[in-house]
Amino acid sequence: GIWSLGNSTVLTEDGITMMMVSDLPAAVRRTLLSAFAHREPKLIAAPPSAPKISIDTLVLEAHCRRRLLPEILLSDHCWRMFLELYEMQKSNGKLSLTSLALVSELPMATAIRKIHRMKELSLVTFQTDDKDKRRTFVRLSSEGYALADKFLAQLKADFANAIG
Repeated sequence: GIWSLGNSTVLTEDGITMMMVSDLPAAVRRTLLSAFAHREPKLIAAPPSAPKISIDTLVLEAHCRRRLLPEILLSDHCWRMFLELYEMQKSNGKLSLTSLALVSELPMATAIRKIHRMKELSLVTFQTDDKDKRRTFVRLSSEGYALADKFLAQLKADFANAIG
């Protein structure tokens, strides 16, 4: 269904977040929203403890990325795909190769090339859909998932050190 969270619209399937519509290119966003136009959005309140983001926060995150992550994940497009996979796996969701490519906001061929490069670096794995052999799902590999966990733990530690 469609959920509205503040100014963001979220597409969900069986309660699992599939994508933030606001993160999609405008043409894709219009197509998705028109497909769901007959459904009434459900409104949910914004989380009370939404973090405050500052320039210092962004700089700290960028430094942590440069220290810990492979070069491909320094690209915002690839980083966005990596985080989407991490979040999807945490909620036991699945992302097809095409859906993941759309998240990147790159041209489809470029996004798929980047995803294959992440596979070569053992950050992701591919799994063919049992029901539709034409569809491929992408998941973080155990190494990719561990890297995301390590990054988040280090980022939390860096934030704690910066605060005090």
